[in-house]
Amino acid sequence: MPGTNLNTRTFVTLISFIVLLVLGALGRAQEPTQTAPADDLPQEIKLLWAADCKHDCRWTFVGTNDKAQEQEKLHPQLNAIRAIWHLPLSADRSVFKLEFAAPIRKGNNVFHLYIKADGDENTGRKDGGVHKGVDSMFTLLDGDANHASTRLDVFEADGNARRGDCCVEVREESLYLGVETVLQQQDGHSVFEYNVASYVRDNGPSTGLPYRRVVSDPAPAAATDKKLPVNPELTIINGKIPGWQLVGGSRPIEAAFAADDKEKALVVERLFSPEGLIQSANLAPGHYLLRALAKTNVFQIHLVAESSRMPIAVSDEFLWVELPFCVPLSTKGSGKTAQFGFRYLARPATGNASRLPARLSAKKVELVRLGDTVLSDRWAETLPADRLHRMKLIHASPLWIRPGKVVFQDAFLGTELWLMTQEGKVDHTYVGHPDFSHDGKYLQLGLRKSPRGLLRTDGSARRLNDDWKQIAWLFPWEEKRLPKPGEPVDWIATSRSPAGIQLLHVASGENRRIELPARPGWRIVHFPGIATYGGRGPNMRQITHETLVWLSDDNRSIARSNVEGQSFTTFPVRSISQRPEEDKLYPDMSSVGGKAGDNWRDAVDRDGNRYFLFEINRDHFPDHPTNPYQVWALSLKEGDGRGLLRVRFHPNAAITEFVTSQMGMTPQPSANWWNFAAGFPWSGDNAILMLEDGTLVHMSSLGMHSSFAGGNTVSVNDLDTGRVRFLGNFPAFDRVSWPHEFRRDRDDAVVASHAEPASPIVVLDLEHTTMWTAALTNFHDYAIRYKTRWDPTAYHKPMFRPAPKFSPDFTKVVYYSSMLTGDHPDRKWGDVYMAVVRYPEPPANLRSEGTALVWEMPRRHAEIQGFRLYRSRESGQGYARVGEKLLMGTRYELPADAEGFYVLTSVEHSGLESRMFSSEARVGSNHVYRHFYRPATGKLARPMVPFFEPAGTCNGYAVAITDPELVYKRQLEEGLSGSVAMRVAIPQPGRVRIMARVRGMSTLERSSYTTGWPRAGEAAGGRFAVRIDGKEAGAIPVRGFPWQWVALDRGDVSLPAGTVDLELATSDAGIAVDSILVTNDPGFVPRGRGQVPVELAASPQKLRVEAFGPQDEPAASELLKDPRPRVKLAWDAASAPQGVAHYNVYRCDREAFEAEAETLLGSPTGCVFYDGGLETGQAVYYRIRAVDAWGNLSPASAPLAATVK
Repeated sequence: MPGTNLNTRTFVTLISFIVLLVLGALGRAQEPTQTAPADDLPQEIKLLWAADCKHDCRWTFVGTNDKAQEQEKLHPQLNAIRAIWHLPLSADRSVFKLEFAAPIRKGNNVFHLYIKADGDENTGRKDGGVHKGVDSMFTLLDGDANHASTRLDVFEADGNARRGDCCVEVREESLYLGVETVLQQQDGHSVFEYNVASYVRDNGPSTGLPYRRVVSDPAPAAATDKKLPVNPELTIINGKIPGWQLVGGSRPIEAAFAADDKEKALVVERLFSPEGLIQSANLAPGHYLLRALAKTNVFQIHLVAESSRMPIAVSDEFLWVELPFCVPLSTKGSGKTAQFGFRYLARPATGNASRLPARLSAKKVELVRLGDTVLSDRWAETLPADRLHRMKLIHASPLWIRPGKVVFQDAFLGTELWLMTQEGKVDHTYVGHPDFSHDGKYLQLGLRKSPRGLLRTDGSARRLNDDWKQIAWLFPWEEKRLPKPGEPVDWIATSRSPAGIQLLHVASGENRRIELPARPGWRIVHFPGIATYGGRGPNMRQITHETLVWLSDDNRSIARSNVEGQSFTTFPVRSISQRPEEDKLYPDMSSVGGKAGDNWRDAVDRDGNRYFLFEINRDHFPDHPTNPYQVWALSLKEGDGRGLLRVRFHPNAAITEFVTSQMGMTPQPSANWWNFAAGFPWSGDNAILMLEDGTLVHMSSLGMHSSFAGGNTVSVNDLDTGRVRFLGNFPAFDRVSWPHEFRRDRDDAVVASHAEPASPIVVLDLEHTTMWTAALTNFHDYAIRYKTRWDPTAYHKPMFRPAPKFSPDFTKVVYYSSMLTGDHPDRKWGDVYMAVVRYPEPPANLRSEGTALVWEMPRRHAEIQGFRLYRSRESGQGYARVGEKLLMGTRYELPADAEGFYVLTSVEHSGLESRMFSSEARVGSNHVYRHFYRPATGKLARPMVPFFEPAGTCNGYAVAITDPELVYKRQLEEGLSGSVAMRVAIPQPGRVRIMARVRGMSTLERSSYTTGWPRAGEAAGGRFAVRIDGKEAGAIPVRGFPWQWVALDRGDVSLPAGTVDLELATSDAGIAVDSILVTNDPGFVPRGRGQVPVELAASPQKLRVEAFGPQDEPAASELLKDPRPRVKLAWDAASAPQGVAHYNVYRCDREAFEAEAETLLGSPTGCVFYDGGLETGQAVYYRIRAVDAWGNLSPASAPLAATVK
């Protein structure tokens, strides 16, 4: 039977008609005149369904079974039906009263009620013999109204089944059943057929009533005004919460509930994972908001709706918790039976968790339909994306030793992507690990396996060494001990131990060693960098202390000193054991529940203080009678006099049972420190511990299984306030890299979705509380790799993860993918990619002072190598590079003939350059200005947020009220507005023209947090109100999908010289603005994206093949060692005013070919390219295109034929 999950014996109901003939259980149909008052209708059903019933409620007698008393004696677990009554409540709701021959028996039994409601055998259930045409099927399992398989199945006209709404109440020998069903109405009566089957499983006896046609009272014309959820105040009646069900896992439910009359709330005590309080309802496709006024005592209870979940913050006060969720469009064309309510959810990936009881208090639950949806149920898995991002040549001819990187575009989104390695040789580093050097110049490979080493992020070089197994980059205390303190560029640590740290200058080969002190009777057990921090990151730049931790040889004392061994302070080891002499001390934390103990090194509190944690009696439980398991912490802040501090359990609840076995990275007898972390806030499989003085310390991990793993809701919580914020819904999320150990209110995080084959990477904007799809990794086989990771014979390729991480300035995300490995058996692992998710910020406040240009460093500048100067004869366009050398510092002396307009960009060590110019500086007497501003850099007021659109915007971002979950829809209709404000300079008084580059978004790109969809449907339209210093100045109308420059509808405005506040505000969701022009030139209309170049006209010249020579070392050193034929290409540089960022090299075995992504081979920054892996006598053709910093491509060079010798 559909949905009942019963054994084979269930199908005896298919021949129930034959059985009934044998038993002689033929009943008598009754006329609708045989009625009785429905005074016995249970209060539960009245509460849930009959509140709006305006007619006289009376039972109609619709059937009886003369053999009931005989059948009841067939088996002690058989429930024999005696009589059936019917009561229509509304056009789509009926109640049946089923009377049995004896009080309903619980046991190994099944009861079915089948209803053919519409009189049409061709609609409803398509199979089932006599049950063909059934529209509703009720199942009572084991005589238990609360059994998980007690349910109503509703068959739609096309035969597809869904869970229907029903209410079941058992009263001795009577079962009251409220069902969702639309009965046929004829001649003022309800007309339908029903069938009853009751049997004992495992070949027990069967009985029931065959199908019969009955006539009952008419149903009211109106359908039930069904308000969801039912019983929203969670009222208790007769010891039950009508409409709600306590659900659990494999263990018996221990939860107990009661009414709190003082608070007028429901209180549920002793909830354990995965128990909860749930309601089911059939919901049409659309966006919904589930709200609850609730509180809890530990951070475990979630508001849930299907796979969406929202943690309920720990609080002494009742707070509204809101969970937006979506019921997607289904190919079945019907709604979905959704479960929603409250659930105790354990953190992900921690193995067995000890049992911490939770208390839930709830006053009210609301469910609001917000609007329709355009999302299908598998929209992320069916993105219409190119599986290779058009990279056909690289897919067919990858080469590990081919120098340089390949710059290409995400074929769906338009994101700039860099392929850093080829041939599928690289395993991942875990989320959170610091892959990038602090200045972004290098990328580390191979923390988990070889090949190991460093890649230059500009693609110019790589250095491999399988001995480099630790974090390569220097901690702040190590940088201070370099030959030139403060200049850590190119220095790495090749090994660390308590004896010392070995350093290497990658560029020069210079070696240096930092010796650590020694002390008789003591050994060093901790310093920053002593471990890999579990491979999930430390926040290296924030670990600034210079403290060594020592342990005495007798394990009885802990000491703290600086890295020179001075300020040596000892602390006797404390213990709560009754027999401390039998304690066993471990100078670290155990690896347990899938999490390395080294994640606790340099744990941090809310003030940034770091701690050393260690364990006592690791192999015991915390409740051991004499020597319990203990965790202690020592502050690493010099002068902190608190001494050793014991870790305490959560103060609001006590663990009732400790796990007896715990598997993880290292088998342990219990959950160890996870027991102490239970109940405290978490973002995934991270943890917080409470010290005995109340201090909360957070592990130093930046990477983890996210709290949204297993679901699709992204939420973040604040360690200090306990506040939980909703970011959005996205399918199949798991591991995340955070920018900070516990702060979730600034910068960006990045998470991978395993919605294959596209497998998107999504950026979480923590400051603006939104997110967007950054790139499609095309990691097409992660699921099978992960599933078979312990069985190498099950799949021919090992497991690795996409593991996205940010670069220091949040401009690039590194990730790992199998996109180009296909099914090639020799390409077992993955390749390293980078996605450009933000371009470097330009310098701030560029201005002329005397004979010099001066500026300030941008807010984020860790990766910036220098600045590039551009000059134009006119404001706002036509800028040309001033020299090829990057500017350093924040000042540039102007030459004598310096008149013109100047702008700056920032250039990273990776070669990535700003796509947005700095503010413009004027030198000379030309007073015409054309100034451009980027709203994405302005001050945003929700619900205005930034969104990522690399293909169409100037700098990658525009702003709009995207409202993907429709949570602001009603408020926007009532006048709520979002805005963006910017400080705008007016150099000269007079008339000013204001224009904006705007477009309308599609509902699909807004709802999916993903741009790049084919344009379809209707574009959003509306207007931006423009205010200057708070006064209305006009509006910018928006219509249509294409980006277009639109002028202020009231024309030019008069403004004085100085600085004004320019604000754009709107209540129209889905209209976007990318750029704003402020000018005193009335006839100027920008081209393309504004002030940035829109074309690169000059193509490379004199493409040729050159001989290899000494000058090709070390760039082509690996290629030169390869015995296979190789080719060196050279060409003359393209001459373009804006300069060239890199060149694209294309190859084909045909002379007539297009220089496009399908034939792209490499992207060198200079005018030389090395190709290899060729065959002798092979004829190939090459073409070259220049690319500027804004992605403009030059025309391709003529093809060059090369015959490999």
